[in-house]
Amino acid sequence: MRITPFESNVIKSKAFEVWGDDISIILFGSRVDDEKKGGDIDLYIEIPKSMSPKVIMKKKALFLTLLQLNLGNQKIDLVIKSRNSPINQIMNTAKQTGIAL
Repeated sequence: MRITPFESNVIKSKAFEVWGDDISIILFGSRVDDEKKGGDIDLYIEIPKSMSPKVIMKKKALFLTLLQLNLGNQKIDLVIKSRNSPINQIMNTAKQTGIAL
């Protein structure tokens, strides 16, 4: 896994702050492969609650802002699955190949 313990702790603490503590956070994509270099931070967050798309987008913007303020200027991709959103291929891939934080 190619994120530091500090980065992992910031991601988890800010995710719990924004989304609550009943979530799962998965790092996926190139950052799970120790052999690769560079790459953005790809995160998959699964929220067991139903939320409206408007609430999800507000929380997503807040979460990404908090990450930028605490981790610096990095490219971060975020995939969010709430109870009422359908699962897609990216979500399946994240769950199958990612690492839980």
